[in-house]
Amino acid sequence: MQLVGYTDRLSVAPGEAIAFMISSQLPRYRAGLVRLIHGDTNPAGPGFKAEPVPTELTGEYQGELQKLRPGSYVRIPFSRGLSFGEAFTLQMWIRPTLPENSRQTLVSAIQQDGSGFALRLENGRLGIQIDRALSSIVQKRLQAHHWYFVAVSCNRSAGEVRVVLDALAPTAAGLSHSEALQLQGGSAPVCADLLIGAESMVAEDSREVGNFYNGKIDTPRLYNCALSEFDLKALRDGSTAVVDGLIAVWDFSRNINSSRITDVSGNSHHGWTVNRPTRAVAGRTWDGSEVAWKADPTQYAAIHFHEDDLDDAGWQKSIEWTVPHDIASGIYALHIYGTDAEDYLPFAIRPKRGEATSEIVFLMPTFSYLAYGNNHMADRPELIALAKIIGATHLPRYAENAEDKYIVANRLCSLYDTHTDGSGCHYASWLRPIVSMRPKYVTELLGLKGPRQLAADLYLVDWLIENGFRFDVIADENLHLEGREILDPYKVLLTGTHPEYWSEQMVRACQQYLRAGGRMMYLGGNGMYWVTQLDPESGHSIEMRRTLPSSPRFFDPHPGELHLSTTGQRAAPWRQRGLPTHEWLGVVMSGAGRTGQHYVRCPHSYDEGVAWIFEGIGKNELIGNFRSLYTGYGAAGGEVDRVNLTLEGTPHHTMILASTPPFDRTWLWDPLDRPNHPRGDLAFLQYPNGGAVFSTASIAWCSCLSYNRYDNNVSRITRNVLEGFLKRHILVSPKRTPPG
Repeated sequence: MQLVGYTDRLSVAPGEAIAFMISSQLPRYRAGLVRLIHGDTNPAGPGFKAEPVPTELTGEYQGELQKLRPGSYVRIPFSRGLSFGEAFTLQMWIRPTLPENSRQTLVSAIQQDGSGFALRLENGRLGIQIDRALSSIVQKRLQAHHWYFVAVSCNRSAGEVRVVLDALAPTAAGLSHSEALQLQGGSAPVCADLLIGAESMVAEDSREVGNFYNGKIDTPRLYNCALSEFDLKALRDGSTAVVDGLIAVWDFSRNINSSRITDVSGNSHHGWTVNRPTRAVAGRTWDGSEVAWKADPTQYAAIHFHEDDLDDAGWQKSIEWTVPHDIASGIYALHIYGTDAEDYLPFAIRPKRGEATSEIVFLMPTFSYLAYGNNHMADRPELIALAKIIGATHLPRYAENAEDKYIVANRLCSLYDTHTDGSGCHYASWLRPIVSMRPKYVTELLGLKGPRQLAADLYLVDWLIENGFRFDVIADENLHLEGREILDPYKVLLTGTHPEYWSEQMVRACQQYLRAGGRMMYLGGNGMYWVTQLDPESGHSIEMRRTLPSSPRFFDPHPGELHLSTTGQRAAPWRQRGLPTHEWLGVVMSGAGRTGQHYVRCPHSYDEGVAWIFEGIGKNELIGNFRSLYTGYGAAGGEVDRVNLTLEGTPHHTMILASTPPFDRTWLWDPLDRPNHPRGDLAFLQYPNGGAVFSTASIAWCSCLSYNRYDNNVSRITRNVLEGFLKRHILVSPKRTPPG
């Protein structure tokens, strides 16, 4: 991508500023604001629609190339007393995950001239640099996923360096490897920041950080003396009695829910993490007696570093814009373009707090955008194999377009991907290019190729505009932070096509809104599924940890690492955490597949209390039995939900208005749903005080809205419900739906 960028926020209100960080390989490029309306270029539909908005943003800009710098580490700023002087000892526990990779740095303090101290992994062996006088490799090889006690003890005046490496496996006993090395000459104390998990690289024009480590590190310690083998053995056995000459002890079990790194020696050599390595991970003392880090943080005194972690790209601000007060709420983007290159940097303009401008609000599912952002699932061998098993005729050839090539080249990850060492990705930030969160972007998965997330949600935006509805837009993070208060001014809340990732704050706010008389149109599938948390410290990333059962299995989580580092919450589907969708929406995730289906009206759809929903629809008319811009056919597709009255807590007055015929054998059922027969249901659930939920329970529903120039029964039903909800229509009295 010759042009690519990101915004410093995903939603902004009038009077607030938004910044755009742009990298350009072109010497100059142009930019302008557009309102995004329809994001699918498929010629079978209305085509791409973006309305130019005249602002002072429009113009030509100087291009500047900006680099992505993935890789996580800890930085301890240099301060008096923190140095590798005449004598010192560094000790830690490590669990490498890719030990055979080329140079990976465990701890370093490198000065501008390249001298200093570094302890590294060099192709499976420990490597040590002290000043410029010693650079040596310990011959014993380390194995992946094993814990090791590591220590380097240096006495410059004696010219001796001792390296201790001891495997902590149950079969290992005592100090398994101790090696003495000779040091020639002395040197002044090292005066540089101490980095854990990486090192400063000396370059011609700037100092980069590199040689990133893949694996865990537990409780590094630094002393200003050369400890004896007796003292090192005491440390190895877990003794804390060795305190003479203590400079720092970085206890990673402290402040697990933050980026702070705490020195508990009393010398205040504190620091911080960079690029969000994984915290709340099992340390060397984890024994399975506790599986929640808050119950015993001492068992979680480790940090897992990755060479492809990226929390904040840190690009320089290219353009800044203050949103004027007279601009309408909606989904906008900065369109940047040049010769044969373009990108769209999308964001929501929300109303000012407490100043709703419509009776309708669209909740832009930005948490789900982040979870799927930059995913390369289509390249996973297990998913390609699964696509073959279910009979997909079109198998993905990943990284054909510029966006996917950019994802692969820059090692970008989503919450569906694994790091290079095979561990799962748990954090997703918007302070980086998310090149799949774009209009026109097409996703390939399990043989199904079409718009997902933002591009699919624009189907609804386009339909609202075509039908003359005024609406406001807010983002997930707005609802998370402001709660029910942000929803109260609106009569109707509209969801996106796949609002899968929700926080507890969002669920609670929505439930309160509905109980108070609010109306909600759930226009997607597999919604409100995973426990998700906005990082309360940074405010620019979410955390989610995938758990079993998961179908397909993207990766197996570590059994002791299923609680979020940000809050300590147990990671799981909300169905396993006491806030299942069937209890408050009436429907539950049922299955996923690459083919589509229509809906057949059920007996409840003829009830006079819901006749307004089916005005203009024939008694035996099939619903959505025509072209879908997503699946090719049918308003039920991609992922679907159903009413399951056998589940404890499903309101028995949930009305099944229409159901799909059976899906074909290529469909996968949700592993939590029983019996295993995927089905999609149109459902209606009434709340007290006039509240109600209408569920289409299908990702593909909105992709049918524009069929036949918006004149079709999917469009008509959607309009009937929206207008009925706006008019405070007399709702049906609750009726018990018989099981089955």
